Order: sequence, then C-alpha cells, then structure tokens
Amino acid sequence: MVRILVEGEGSRAIELCLRAALGERADEEQWLISAVKLPARWVVSFLVSPDDRLAGYSWCGPAHQVRSAVEDALRMAGLSELTKKESRLATLACEHVF
Repeated sequence: MVRILVEGEGSRAIELCLRAALGERADEEQWLISAVKLPARWVVSFLVSPDDRLAGYSWCGPAHQVRSAVEDALRMAGLSELTKKESRLATLACEHVF
C-alpha cells in the first residue's frame, strides 16, 4: 500500500509525480511518503519503505526535479521496477503538469 501525504500549493501535481515515479507496487509493499512545499522548493521524505531501504531518506529541490530525484533514490536503493514504457509515461505526466 502506498500512502502519500502532501501539503502546499501544487500538491496534486507533486502527488502524481511521486506516484508515477513509484510505478505499480505490490499491495504487500508498505510506503509512507510526505511532501511539503517550502518557498521555491519541495521536501520529500520517505518515512516507510520496503525493508526500510529508503526510510529516513529526504530530498529537497524544485518541483520539476521531484520525479527524477525519486527515481534516482529508488534505483540506488534497488527498488526501481519501472519499465521503459512506464518511465516514459511518468516523464510525460510530470512534464505536462509543470
């Protein structure tokens, strides 16, 4: 189950980018992610992740980099499961909102 808590202007777009970067996840995977808008940037924190591989990981940066930052973090933690097609769709979805 994926739960994303988002606060701030542009919340829906950021949530969509986070979900796109995560891709399809098994129901038994537990995820809890928060994203908070600060002036000119977002703070994204992974509070719970499978095997706690990303638990405690935080990233801060502009909205247009959220998706790529999350994809990089997933890849580094060995949690990336996006196919090339899904990655392309995620890119298009995020570019469309920003």
